[in-house]
Amino acid sequence: MRITVKEGKAYVETPYNKDFVAKIKQIGGARWNSSVRCWVVPESEIDTVRTYMKEVYGETDLPDEGERITIDVTFDEDVYEWDREIVLFGRQLCRAFGRDSGAKVSDGVTLIEGEIGSGGSRNNYNVWAHAGARFRIRDLPRTALSIESPYKVTVVEVQREGVDREALMAEKAKLMARLAEINALLGEYEVE
Repeated sequence: MRITVKEGKAYVETPYNKDFVAKIKQIGGARWNSSVRCWVVPESEIDTVRTYMKEVYGETDLPDEGERITIDVTFDEDVYEWDREIVLFGRQLCRAFGRDSGAKVSDGVTLIEGEIGSGGSRNNYNVWAHAGARFRIRDLPRTALSIESPYKVTVVEVQREGVDREALMAEKAKLMARLAEINALLGEYEVE
């Protein structure tokens, strides 16, 4: 995700998500610019856009020191989405492009087991995942888990083998403290 400001306008690039589209359309002056494939909103609305990003995707365009995790999500029941995509925790899991196209798994996601596909009519098609379909979602902000799931799912956090999380977090804290010292010595301060 990225926000670029130019001449009083903010150019907002995000992965497609119908909920984000519905929210950004609530901003006066928001327009989709198909030539650069992003939303354009008044620069004064950047904070609103970031609020919507956080609500829908669990993160914003700003550098995030928050933890990123990998999870396995198993659907406890069949899911049929007429919106042509299945989205969970702000991440598109899969999408259909037509009744007979089947479903395509999205970037950063792997279908580990189970079945997904598409159906319906030519003009009114859906995407589906059967109960038991298990997806692995990588590089998900932990904060995204606070987004309520519209489906009955079982979520399991995947621990990487050989990773001592506590040791890494302690090392990160030391490095961040050292970086703050260096910034102070250089006269560079972060403004929050």
